[in-house]
Amino acid sequence: MPVIKLLLVLSVLAMVHGCAGIAVSGGGVVMSDGHVSAGVVIGNHDRDVIARYYSRRKTKKAPPGLVKHNRGLPQGLAKRDRLPRGLQERGLPGELERQLSTPAEGYVRVIVGNDVVLMEQKTRVVMDIYRDVVR
Repeated sequence: MPVIKLLLVLSVLAMVHGCAGIAVSGGGVVMSDGHVSAGVVIGNHDRDVIARYYSRRKTKKAPPGLVKHNRGLPQGLAKRDRLPRGLQERGLPGELERQLSTPAEGYVRVIVGNDVVLMEQKTRVVMDIYRDVVR
């Protein structure tokens, strides 16, 4: 069952039974009714693969006078906020993307500054952020 349908089912169960809740778990938004939980997050396996990929990359240190300020996500941007239009984003390298699990339908992983962001492709709603991993 696609994740979106599962979230819809959980929402209906929450209204009918009044026992579902939303929690933040592992950096992402997860919905649970005590028996079933669903969420759209960057999973632990994918986080490990991303961390290993970027830890193997050689980084060039800029001279002290030329250190650039972090141009990542704007301060205060949280999960469930919309990624602002015009913010520079780029796709993950193909070599890395092939090692990761396929995101749920309608979701995309992008790099913004030093962060990997999982968001809804059409609405640009941020579902999960893996901060300061891209080097």
